[in-house]
Amino acid sequence: DPDDYADVLNGYALEDMATAGPRFRPGARELLDAARAAGIACALVSASFASVLAHLTGTLKPGTFAVVVGGDQVERGKPDPEPYLTAVDRLGLTVRDCLVLEDSLPGTTSAERAGLATLGVPFEQQLLPGPRRAIVPTLDGLELAHVGRLWRELRDA
Repeated sequence: DPDDYADVLNGYALEDMATAGPRFRPGARELLDAARAAGIACALVSASFASVLAHLTGTLKPGTFAVVVGGDQVERGKPDPEPYLTAVDRLGLTVRDCLVLEDSLPGTTSAERAGLATLGVPFEQQLLPGPRRAIVPTLDGLELAHVGRLWRELRDA
């Protein structure tokens, strides 16, 4: 049963996070801090369940994410556009206002189907550039100004 399997996987993820703490990709915390300092509202959109994401966001500075959308909070998960469209709606923005940072094929597909400009940061899957998708190898050292330039190029593509 897919629902039981998802429950088991999310239980393991929550247990691992509680034991080892959340692991961030290099540069992710710094970029989130820079976005928060600049007044940029960020959303966390994940296939993980809300219980796992609540634990994660509880370890971050308040206000890091204005919106959190878990896989159990939508009818259709990634690669369907629903998770990202839900986040855009909850942020009170339009797709043109947003840039997605994603590390997976289902995630980049979801974002692009939602009409969002996407910055791929490959992790365990190869991601290729596309008409509205640029690829960066890492977030480490990535400045907010550079992200803004990429977003403007991608949204207008």
